[in-house]
Amino acid sequence: MRAVWLNGSLVHPGAAAVSIDSPLTRWGDGLFETMRAENARIRFMDEHLDRIGASARLLGIRIATRAELISALDAACVAGGAEHQRVRLTIADDLLLVAVDDTDPLGSPDVAEAAVVPGAWNSGWEMAEHKSSSYSSFRRAARHAAKSGAEVAVLADERGYFGEADIGNVMAAINGQLITPSVRGLLPGIARGALVATGMAREGDLAPEVVATATELIVTNAVRGVIALRSTSGEPWSHDTPGPLATAAQEAFAKLG
Repeated sequence: MRAVWLNGSLVHPGAAAVSIDSPLTRWGDGLFETMRAENARIRFMDEHLDRIGASARLLGIRIATRAELISALDAACVAGGAEHQRVRLTIADDLLLVAVDDTDPLGSPDVAEAAVVPGAWNSGWEMAEHKSSSYSSFRRAARHAAKSGAEVAVLADERGYFGEADIGNVMAAINGQLITPSVRGLLPGIARGALVATGMAREGDLAPEVVATATELIVTNAVRGVIALRSTSGEPWSHDTPGPLATAAQEAFAKLG
């Protein structure tokens, strides 16, 4: 069941509205976090709130206190009632919005068709390091990927170096180790950070010649965990079922947070 908290109280989802004069509406000037909750408890809540708080301070966006954010999140999750929930927190200068929806349990990794979108990533773009509501570049990449029947867009720079995906961070299995790009010019994902902290993944460049040797390619996402990617283009990481490192990463992620 969907539950919505808007600026101080629970509201009917169909009645939730944002002013046409809001910075979010006019300029996309806001931030959001997408989280996973189990039995109304948000996984990695401190990490999510630390990230949105740091971005708000750096970008000059007014934000509610941490206690107010937690109160809103708790109220929306309890009102949603489901065991497994997808929780989206959105903030702007005049807005505190929480939307909660039912989601699937964390099981085996999903498998999704992927397409690489060259030129969609710029390692020098600092705004990509924040979960900004100005999301048009990622949506454009997703539409480009969808034209080839793909569900996931993998963003690469003009040289072919992989950055991130439209729905999370990218990791490649190289010689039995998950490698993921540093977070310069891309979002420091919560699931990514958890797997790096455990030692299951480490940072390194995903240059074309490196990716060409990958046996698996995955995306990490705070709600879905690990998504194994496949492609019809003949890459060595194309699989119809999750590989061993994707499965191990999902099992590790499910125990964290």
